[in-house]
Amino acid sequence: MQTIREGRAGYRLPTLPSPTRGGGDCTRGTVVPPSPAPSEADGRGNQMGGAIALALSAALAAAVLAPAAAQASGFLVYEMSGEGMAKGSAVAADATEPTALWYNPGSMVFLPPASFQVGVLSAVGFGKFEPAAGSQTENASPDVYWLPRMFADVQVTDWLHAGLGVYSIYGLGIAWEDDWVGREDGISAEMATLSLNPALSVRLHERVGLGAGFVAMKGSADLTSGLPQAVGGKVRFGGEDWAFGAHAGMTVKAIPDLLDVGLAWHGRMTLTLDGKADFDPSPEFARDLTDQGASADITMPDIFTAGVALNLSPSLRLSTDWNVILWDVYDETVLKLDDGTEQVTVHDYEPSFIARLGIDWKTSFVDGMALRGGFIYDQSPAPDGRISPTLPDAEKLDFTLGVGQRIGWLKADLGYMLMIYLPNEQKGNPNSPDGTYSSIGHMVALTVGAVID
Repeated sequence: MQTIREGRAGYRLPTLPSPTRGGGDCTRGTVVPPSPAPSEADGRGNQMGGAIALALSAALAAAVLAPAAAQASGFLVYEMSGEGMAKGSAVAADATEPTALWYNPGSMVFLPPASFQVGVLSAVGFGKFEPAAGSQTENASPDVYWLPRMFADVQVTDWLHAGLGVYSIYGLGIAWEDDWVGREDGISAEMATLSLNPALSVRLHERVGLGAGFVAMKGSADLTSGLPQAVGGKVRFGGEDWAFGAHAGMTVKAIPDLLDVGLAWHGRMTLTLDGKADFDPSPEFARDLTDQGASADITMPDIFTAGVALNLSPSLRLSTDWNVILWDVYDETVLKLDDGTEQVTVHDYEPSFIARLGIDWKTSFVDGMALRGGFIYDQSPAPDGRISPTLPDAEKLDFTLGVGQRIGWLKADLGYMLMIYLPNEQKGNPNSPDGTYSSIGHMVALTVGAVID
């Protein structure tokens, strides 16, 4: 049975045990005590409040942050264009379009004098949960998400380029049926962001570019979790905030026309999600569970990238990237409610890595056409027994392909990604019912733009 510890009145307020959860104490917090000489009903209300704080805290923590720029699953969408997606986003040393601003701003100085592109990415996922007890398989709702992209780059002088990006990087979610077996651990979660990202790139040497940018991101989160079975109903949390950060990169043309090397860094950012907890319990508990303000700090981790691009022939180019994501910043999440409740949920995430491989072939049978493919291995940063239904993370394999066409100054690219989340069995996890999660996803990105050579 989980407990809320360190009650100010000097005693413990136990939460109601849930038959769908495994054992283990992964949360701790301080709860405002009941008034002197509480009635039996008041005591019951405070017990419920403790249980609800735990349920909401766990759902909020898993929904808002989990493996994302960690890109290890989660809600981060690293892909910025049809071309980049088709090459597995292995483009830190292989930037040929204004999305270099995001992948590696050091490459911007090697772009044409002016380029502009707009695009949209569409994603849909099909998740399922197979309970260990052998009951009916639960399926998540296959919602479709749309994420916009716009990038521009212009040469200011022979040694300076300036660019601007407007994009949504966190924009996915997950939803289960209201009555599914893990409802108390999470029913739905969705995160949306819009980032404004100006950047500059300077040519330090004819073969060396260095760039940096500033990021202002507006983010919001919306999640729903089931209240304990004895209470009934559910609770919904919504919050939003601005976060600010920076990123930088360097590109070296190590061997002209043969080998390029790229290094990039995306700095951590923190969102303080201030919002409202909307309780919708059974009528008999409505008096004890009133709507109130709530907040939580969410830190997006640092991402370090190293990439190499090699010309195998005048028409064939191979690229590879390695991302290291410092997910150890996601050690715990603190949820604060206006009634004084402060709940801490422990995650203990670990640093993870992503390996990317891409290939680009300029065809000889259609002038201006390129065919592309890629592969991604995405390691999960979540330790055993720490995932939740609102972010059922797992090791992931991605397969990509796409096509691009340039006619004069006009350029269009289409990319597709198949995402396979390997089965992830949960047993004795206090944040999830026992069973196995697995899912498959699809992404398509279309971008069109203009290039002035």
